[in-house]
This record gives sequence, structure tokens and C-alpha cells, in this order.
Amino acid sequence: MSSRGGHPQPSTPNLERLAKRSVTFTNAYTAAAACNASRTALLTGLPPYKTGIYDNWVPWREFIPEAVTIPQYFTKHGYWSAGAGKIFHNSFPDPVSWEDYFPSKTKHFPSYIYPDNRPANMPYYEDMYREFDWWGHDRPDEDTGDFKSVQWIGEQLQKPHDHPFFLACGLYRPHLPWFVPKKYFEMFPLETIKLPEIFEDDLDDLPEAALQLIERQKIKYHDRVIEHDKWKEAVQAYLASITYADAMLGRLLDFLDSSPYANNTVIVLWSDHGWQLGEKTHWRKYALWENIAKGLRHKCG
Repeated sequence: MSSRGGHPQPSTPNLERLAKRSVTFTNAYTAAAACNASRTALLTGLPPYKTGIYDNWVPWREFIPEAVTIPQYFTKHGYWSAGAGKIFHNSFPDPVSWEDYFPSKTKHFPSYIYPDNRPANMPYYEDMYREFDWWGHDRPDEDTGDFKSVQWIGEQLQKPHDHPFFLACGLYRPHLPWFVPKKYFEMFPLETIKLPEIFEDDLDDLPEAALQLIERQKIKYHDRVIEHDKWKEAVQAYLASITYADAMLGRLLDFLDSSPYANNTVIVLWSDHGWQLGEKTHWRKYALWENIAKGLRHKCG
């Protein structure tokens, strides 16, 4: 089990394995509680209050065309920069940032496995994010997108390199939809799932604007989760997705540890923001609660 905080049930032995040999930043906050804004800020060094990028639907490169990203900076200083998976936000890959990328510079993560009929488990409403759904499939890890991203990065670690390198591996899970192999769901039987506690007076000290935001999100997500008796299923799916992601991290660490670069490579593990699973009747992100605004950071020399 993980001692990184958050939900008490995830099985994350590889995260712990990395943490034991790392400096762990336990009070790291995201620049904004949305994927695009957070990733843009971290990868360019420019905060949202300077760029105006707070949302996921903003083509960030159009807003800051002259920005130099981390991989561009490394390339300029003699490094080979390559990556795989979700580094920049889904809709806005940045081809100029990379010398090589998997699957390509314009398609930055492999295809994922989807059920034939959707939604698989969570009834869909027009005002709800379509990917708010989960499903345990029978396909092996090897068929999943994150596995393929890790495999490609691992292959780069096994090659001889004439220059130092900057390699970025973006694991898409535990991002929605929570479609991962069934074996990860089976690690968390529904009868064992621990739900977040909601306090009756938890919102009493909030200003009107915050209450309005909470109410809008509550109607769109929490009320429907409760109506369809899906709370334990949703938490189970999130735990399954975290455990799957941890397994992919383990493969990545194995690749590095068995490579010629095991002793002279710096690892930085980060997440773009946190998440809520019904705390304060809120789901997903897009808020400033502590467990949404905090990201995960590890640095290992």
C-alpha cells in the first residue's frame, strides 16, 4: 500500500520503490487544476497568470508561440530529446519540442482499448464528461497504450547514445476513462472499498461562488453516481487504474535499472494535479481543494 497520502487503498509498490531512493516533495502544488494549464506551466516555466492558459481547450502554443519548453531547452544544450505518451495535453502535442516521439510527434499516445458498447458502466448524460466511465477488460497489459509507451522508452534506454538524453514517458492512466485490465479491478473487491467521508457541515463556511460551483458539479456527477449506486464501483475503478499505472512505472524502472544509464540518470516523477472521488460531493478536478491542487513529485539522482 502507498504512504504517499490520498486514498488509503491503492497498491503502489513501485511508487514506494522509487520514493525510497528519492527526494519526495510532499507539499507540491499544481499551477492550475487542469491538465493543459498545469502541463503548459511546468513544461514552459510560465505560470497561468502570465499566459492566460487556465483551461483544457486552449491551444497553448498559439498563446505563447515563442515559449521554450523543457525538451527544447535540453536539445539546445546538447541533449537528445524524445518522449512517448501524454506529456503535453491530449489535443495539443508540440512537434517542435522533440527530436523523436512515440507513436509520432503529432499523435502523442498510442490507441487505447475501448468497449464495443459505451458507456460501459456509468450512464452518460449530455452535460457529463463522456469519458467518466470504467471497464475491466480481458486484454493483457501488453495491448494497452501505456505499456506500449513504456516499451518504447525502455528500448531507447537499451540503445547506445552518443549524447546525454532527455526522455519523457507520459502514463495516461489513471486519467479517465478507467479502462484497464480486469485483474486490477479484482484486486479491490467492492465489499472492501472505502468511500470518502462527507461531513454535513463541510460547506457551511464557504462563500456563495464556491457553493455555486459545488452545486453545479454535484448535480452533474455526484448526484448521478449516488442515483445509480455507482460510488463504490467508481472508486474501485480509480484504484484499479492507479495500480495499473504503478505496474507500468515498475516496468519503466526495470528498464532503467538494467540499462547502461542506471547510475547516471536523474528521474523526475510528477503528476499534473490531484483528484476527488466524491469528497465535498465533488468529482474530478477543476477546484482548489487540497487534494486536487496538490500534485505528486519525486526526484531521484
